[in-house]
Amino acid sequence: MNQQTCYMLEKIVLSRKALSVNELAQTLSVGCRTVLNYWKEIEEYLRREELAETVRFDGGRFTFSGGSAERQRIGRVVSHMDFYDYRLNSEERIWVISAHLCAASAPMKIEQMQALLSASRTTVSTDIKTAGIILEKRGISFHENKHMGIQIRCEEHQRRELILEIAQVLGVMRGFQNPDFAFSPFPLFFRRLFSTPDSEAKARNAITQYEVQSRLHLLDRQYDELLFFLSLCVSAIEAGRLIESRERQPDPAREIAVALFRCMETLLGDESEVDYLAEKIAELGITGQEIAPQKSGSYIEFLTDSLLYALSFNYDVDFISDGVLREYLTAHIRSCVHRVQNGISLENSLLQDVLQQYPADLRILKDHIYILEHGLNLSLGDDETAYILMHILTSLERKNLAACKPKLAVACNAGIGTGNLLAMLIRKNFDVIISSVCSIHQLDSVIRNSPVDLIVTTIPVQFADIPTVIVNAIPSDRNLQELRMKLAEIRDAKMRLTPILRHHSPAAWIPDAVTPVSLKSLLHPDCILLDTVAATWEEAIIAAGEPLLWKGCISVNYLNTMVSLIHRYGPYIALAKGIALAHASPEDGMLLPGISLVRLREPVAFGHEDNDPIWAVFACAMPDKPAYTAALLNLMQKIRRPSFLQAILEAAGREKLMEVIGE
Repeated sequence: MNQQTCYMLEKIVLSRKALSVNELAQTLSVGCRTVLNYWKEIEEYLRREELAETVRFDGGRFTFSGGSAERQRIGRVVSHMDFYDYRLNSEERIWVISAHLCAASAPMKIEQMQALLSASRTTVSTDIKTAGIILEKRGISFHENKHMGIQIRCEEHQRRELILEIAQVLGVMRGFQNPDFAFSPFPLFFRRLFSTPDSEAKARNAITQYEVQSRLHLLDRQYDELLFFLSLCVSAIEAGRLIESRERQPDPAREIAVALFRCMETLLGDESEVDYLAEKIAELGITGQEIAPQKSGSYIEFLTDSLLYALSFNYDVDFISDGVLREYLTAHIRSCVHRVQNGISLENSLLQDVLQQYPADLRILKDHIYILEHGLNLSLGDDETAYILMHILTSLERKNLAACKPKLAVACNAGIGTGNLLAMLIRKNFDVIISSVCSIHQLDSVIRNSPVDLIVTTIPVQFADIPTVIVNAIPSDRNLQELRMKLAEIRDAKMRLTPILRHHSPAAWIPDAVTPVSLKSLLHPDCILLDTVAATWEEAIIAAGEPLLWKGCISVNYLNTMVSLIHRYGPYIALAKGIALAHASPEDGMLLPGISLVRLREPVAFGHEDNDPIWAVFACAMPDKPAYTAALLNLMQKIRRPSFLQAILEAAGREKLMEVIGE
């Protein structure tokens, strides 16, 4: 076995379908004959480990025929193999030698290297010389003594950076937190070299504690790498190897680093250690934007609600009343804005599954994604759009679930939105209770606090007393079959989500404009009220909406709904200092497009922490058409300009206000 054969075995074992020789050849970038040669090695290894029956080859396709237990056993066997069974190539031997020298507190003799690498003295001697050349190019002093052995000398920063480089090359971080299922011996090798159970426990507890305190949602990739970095720092500090003075890192990465050290009460990092950890946190892209806010920014809330209103209209489902959907989707969009603005691309590994299984739903969302793109002045690709769709699909499933019985924990390594979607799909197909949905690294803590009957996960995990089933994030028929075997009561075969399209609506007959509609064409002078008296925010909204009622643009129900939405969700319509924008869904009684405005004689409080008191209230009635929504977003952008409120307050009359708004 070697790197390529282990990788091939991993692909076969973790695949939910049979893989052809051609598919594996393309994945491994080798020829078909080479794949067949790899299979001979794999077959022999599995036979030695009494696992031969778990993988079958019919001459054309490879199939994993075992279940979760066999999958976990293979992963554990491969991950625990020594370097005799795992035949290191020359590059891997050089990195393993370098890693050992970084970890060694005393000189290492060539005999020790021979035993470690399972290689001849000549081979090891050649590799040591090559390693010396590589290390010296990195500014690390390399000393070789025939009697004492080999030793390196360098600053602590150089040592840690070399360790991180080696870990990256050998793919250590991906399996560091759970090396038993890494399908590679390197994560376990690194764990033994550079961390202790105590240092790893401190690092793990600190990250978990910080996640809970700050409501931070780390991706499993971010968690794995952060755990590795922090474990490395803890081990070095406890061994007395402190980092040298570093350049001070900007917030919020430094704040996160300080908080992590603070969580480890017995370990106080000095300023240089804090800055080093902050540097690594920044490189991971952990910026605090992953935090689900207690209260999202009103503008993004408004855009989220606008999207949900439009989708509710198409699905005939009340998305806006789903508080969980609104919270997670708003937090996701905030993170999305941060990624796009900073040039961070997000690859959705489930995009092809979404395209194949939910094409109609994706088409509906893409028809309305301009609401976010225009409002935020950015372009969202298919990867980001598919992630947003997962939140929508989750809400759809949540609305159709039946009572459940067996208790399940669902752990997904692709993000909280995907984990929730997986949980909802499981509930749809089986009579179960989803006790918790979490990331892989949170699973142990979740199960301790809430015992479950079954764990459903997207990657291998191990719990002695709890059965585990591994599935795709969007479960396949084979996944469902394995779940049926574990659950006492089940439903029929997996049902795929289908969109529930509206067949008509009050505003469906309004044609879309060929060109974008202007604000001036939507705001008639008769719909502008100046210096109106309102004692409460309810009166202010009614005063703003009544001109639309008089013009026949809205029904009484639409007017009442604008008020009831604030009672239900709070003052999210207060978009900027002193200005609010009231609205409802077109299906709530919109008859014709229109905008109205009331300027108050005295401001009123809407209960918004930042934007109270409110001097001007717009009311809008818009059909779900791109040209009209573009006009609304144009108005929203004007509202957020600091000078816009002052211009409204200083306008001498309706005609002047028409000019201010139409500019």
